[in-house]
Amino acid sequence: MREDDDWILFGMYGEPLRLRNVNNHALWQEIHTPYYIDQETEATTGIKTQYAELAINDEYLGIYALGEQVDRKQLKLKKFTTNIRGELYKGIGWGNSTFLEIFAYDNLDRVWGGFEMKYPKDDEITDWENLYNLVDFVINSTNESFEENISSRFVLNNAIDYFIFINTIRAADNMGRNLYVAKYKEDEPYFYVPWDFDWSFGMWDFEQQNITNDIMSNGLYDRLLSANSSLFREALVARWFELRNTSTLETTSFITSINERYTMLLANGNYEREILKWGTETIDLDNLNYTTTWIQERFTFLDAYFGNLLKIDNLIQSD
Repeated sequence: MREDDDWILFGMYGEPLRLRNVNNHALWQEIHTPYYIDQETEATTGIKTQYAELAINDEYLGIYALGEQVDRKQLKLKKFTTNIRGELYKGIGWGNSTFLEIFAYDNLDRVWGGFEMKYPKDDEITDWENLYNLVDFVINSTNESFEENISSRFVLNNAIDYFIFINTIRAADNMGRNLYVAKYKEDEPYFYVPWDFDWSFGMWDFEQQNITNDIMSNGLYDRLLSANSSLFREALVARWFELRNTSTLETTSFITSINERYTMLLANGNYEREILKWGTETIDLDNLNYTTTWIQERFTFLDAYFGNLLKIDNLIQSD
C-alpha cells in the first residue's frame, strides 16, 4: 500500500462475512490497469485494502478494512496549475452521474446533479464545464457523432472492464453512486474508478436478494450497447471470455479466493469476536454457501448474456 498518513476505515457491519469490500477491491486490481501506466508507473485506478482490528481507548470495535484514498495521488492525476488538468468527481447520488438526465450547473457549488467535485480542490477552482460537456455528449449527441467520438471522451477499455466488474459482482448501487469519474490530464478521455461494494454478491440493504439474471447499466452503457457499430460489443464479449479463461474469473478459482478469506477470518477468531461485540445477528456463516451458489448461477447467466450479445446485430440489419 502507498505511504501516507490519511486512510479510510471501511466499516463492514452490513456484510455477513466481512468479505465483500476486501474481495472486490482486490478483484478490480486484478481486472484493470490504467491506460496511462507507461507514463505513471505507480498509478492505479482503484485502491488496496488490508484487514485491521480496531480499538479506541481500550474498547474493542471489531474488524475493518483499512483502505487507501481515491484521490489525485492514488490515480497520479496531473496537478492543477493555472488551468484544469487532472479531474476527479465522486458519484454521490442519481442524476447526471447516471448519464440519463442533465441539469444546469453552478460553479459556486461543489455538488452538481449527483456528482461531487474532488479535484481540483475548492481553493483552486470549481468549474463543471468539462464534465457537463461529457454528460451532454453522452445524452444528446447524434448516433453518428457518438460512435465517432466516444473513444476520445471516455476510455473504452476502462468502460469495458468496469461493466464486466460491476456485473460480475452485481453491485446494484454502483452505476451512478459509489463510483468516481476521473481524467488523467487535459485533452484526455475520462474513466471510471469503483468504490464501496458491501451490497454485492446477491446482498442488498443487509438482506439476501437472490437475483442473478439481470444486467447493471446506465445511460453511457445503454448508448454503447445500442450503437449501430458492433465494435464495443465485440470488444466487451472478447474481454469477458478472456477473463473467464484466467484465474481472475474462472469459477472455481474465483470461489476459492473468497473461501480463503473466509477461512482466514474464521481461523483467526474474527467471527467469534464480531459476534461477542455486535451480536449473533451480525454474522451469518451460512452466507458462504449462499454466496457460492449465487456466484455459480451468476456466472452461468453472464456467460449466456455475453455469448448472445452480438446477436443484436441481426436485429439491426433486419431493421
